[in-house]
Amino acid sequence: MIDEDMPKIASSPPFVPDRADDDAAAQTTSPAPPTADEKQQRAAETVRALLVALTASLDIDQVMQQILDAALYVCAADSATIMLLEEQAGRAVHLTGFSPDRKEEIKAQIIPRGFYSFKQLARAHYPFLVHDTAQEPEWVITEDTASIRSAVGILIQSRDQVLGVMTVDSRQIGHFAPSDLPLLQDIARCAALALENHYQVSDLEHKVMERTAEQMNAARTLRAKMKDELEFHRNLTALHEITIELTAIGDLDTFFRRTVELGHQRLGFARAALFLYDPESDQCLGTYSADASGQLADKRAAAFRVPPDSILDQAFNSAERFSYSATLDVPAGPESAGIAWNAAAVLLNGSERLGWILVDSGSSSQPATPPMLETLALYSRTIGALLAQKRVQLELHRSEWAYRMLAENINDLVFRFTAAGQVSWVSPSSATLLGEAPEAFLAYVSYSRVHPEDRALLRERITAFVEYPNPLQPTLQATVRYRHHDGHYIWLELNGKARQSPETGEVEEVIFSARDISERKQAEAVLRSALERERELNDLKSRFVAMASHEFRTPLAVILSSAEMIASYRQRMDEKKIDDRLHKIIDQVNYLTTIMDNMLQLSRMGSGRVDFKPLRLDLDAACRTWIDAIRMTRGSQPIEYSCSCTDPTASMDQGLLRIAVLNLIANAIQYSVADQPVAVSLECDEREFRIAVQDTGIGIPEADQARLFEPFHRGENVGGKAGAGLGLSVTKEVIEMHGGTITFSSAVGVGSTFVLHLPRAQGA
Repeated sequence: MIDEDMPKIASSPPFVPDRADDDAAAQTTSPAPPTADEKQQRAAETVRALLVALTASLDIDQVMQQILDAALYVCAADSATIMLLEEQAGRAVHLTGFSPDRKEEIKAQIIPRGFYSFKQLARAHYPFLVHDTAQEPEWVITEDTASIRSAVGILIQSRDQVLGVMTVDSRQIGHFAPSDLPLLQDIARCAALALENHYQVSDLEHKVMERTAEQMNAARTLRAKMKDELEFHRNLTALHEITIELTAIGDLDTFFRRTVELGHQRLGFARAALFLYDPESDQCLGTYSADASGQLADKRAAAFRVPPDSILDQAFNSAERFSYSATLDVPAGPESAGIAWNAAAVLLNGSERLGWILVDSGSSSQPATPPMLETLALYSRTIGALLAQKRVQLELHRSEWAYRMLAENINDLVFRFTAAGQVSWVSPSSATLLGEAPEAFLAYVSYSRVHPEDRALLRERITAFVEYPNPLQPTLQATVRYRHHDGHYIWLELNGKARQSPETGEVEEVIFSARDISERKQAEAVLRSALERERELNDLKSRFVAMASHEFRTPLAVILSSAEMIASYRQRMDEKKIDDRLHKIIDQVNYLTTIMDNMLQLSRMGSGRVDFKPLRLDLDAACRTWIDAIRMTRGSQPIEYSCSCTDPTASMDQGLLRIAVLNLIANAIQYSVADQPVAVSLECDEREFRIAVQDTGIGIPEADQARLFEPFHRGENVGGKAGAGLGLSVTKEVIEMHGGTITFSSAVGVGSTFVLHLPRAQGA
């Protein structure tokens, strides 16, 4: 049996020359022998490959076939045989270079110890070489040996015990050289190792048959689960890279096209299409689609109302904003091409519907894998967020363009400012810019309308500009807030140029131009806000990548090393050692599963795909049950529990609340001093329940407390302790779903206390 995950040599290796397995081909001329250097190189290649095969396969027939093929390849010979000793005789068990019928006939024969190969090797226990069988007096010519003109025989032995003989034959006289013997001896050693492994495994098989069956079932289940998790991890990595590329795209049409292309190329969507939703016409608008070969089709001319009960309609009307059908009939002419699956995910910006991503498997009958559906849900959220962001950016660009057109086509406000600080003249555009006629503008002191926060600085700069003119700075520029006639403030961009006296060089007045830049300021504020949101998103992505690269690599390395140890040294390991390795693999898989469950739980909560089902619950009994469960898995760490509630019954979602409470207890245990108790208490009054978890651990630095509930954020003092920084984020989401809050207090080196505040009535 060959483990499909192990490396192996193909049953017809690429380095073995083609040969016919029939009697007619056996009469053809043998190929010319390779040179000594070629033989050395071939021998090195084959021995390395055979050693890999020995560790990769327990099928002795397959391994022996590879060994014989390797012997033919090294010496460019015509046939080879492995004869094994059976008491006082031998039997040709493995052959190559013979027709199938002759193979079976030869295998059925009993070969006496007096046969040439046995006799020659028994004399000296050393390989023999026959340059010309016709000149060898003891060579026995039979139907099977008549075409053999030169031959080599090598002992197959293990620990001084002779197991059999490997013979390699050629139809050419003098085909073999003495230098071939050590090369073939290396191959014969591989045969001895294969036989030794085979005998050991055969002897062990009947003892561990039932155990092996159980382990194989567990391994298959584990591999399937790991396959799903690895697929989802690969998809997350691809999704991160896709997000970076799509974020950099400025053109919406290119963004739509690349969204479809990358979904097909990187995420494995067989066929995909992107549709937009137009709320004004209540229509679905096409963009692009990709078929099973990745060919893009332009669907921008498509516009239609979403049919009732279609998968697009089902996706929008579902709580998860996601719909999946495992049985979609795909027509192909007069007959169906097969049963395929399809799924639709809504692109959302908050509660606003932006469009859909529609994916199906073409004509494949394979159902969608859970990682594929989870990936589609995450992809739709990513595309929805990016699309909303790009629309904001485009609106911002349009606003800036409109502002420039406006600013370039109207007259700025121009006024003259005397050295004494009075406005002496103002242009008629003050009516448009400031909401008042020039005469009204001249009637009050110029600084009185400047915003109080800008007034002192503007006065100081104008005074310095007038009293200390600098030829290197002939203009004065300032940006201030100025009160409009109707009472609101506008932003003015001031540019002033001094007019100096020709006689004294003193500044007599300053001529100002003022431009309303309020829209630009607002646009800058919007842009800063967008950049800040993008910065936060990039920070979240960076923390996720940092967490994934650390928290996934370590358990995967443990799983890989344990699996390799079992694969390579299983025959030397007792059942306890094998169990220990398997338990390590299971522990690490459980750890990875916990991380992925938290990530998926957080993702579902963020997309509103978690069913919140509050039922009547005895909180005291539930807490005791949860604590007993964690005691069984956390060893000797003591957990003290107390309850002061006379009526602990409440309407809660038991499954979600269990996640929140266990996350807090697990954190308290992980970051506590060994053997120091973790205190859990349940208190209540007429308004709320309070579940408190207190530890005496490392505490939380003040610098980390503000970001404590952010996904993937971990305190700077956690050191090498494992964790993904998701537990508290999930806990906060769960408690808020119950209408409650979470509070905490902590001091470094003293410990932390987290309190879950849950209202007795939902929404209280």
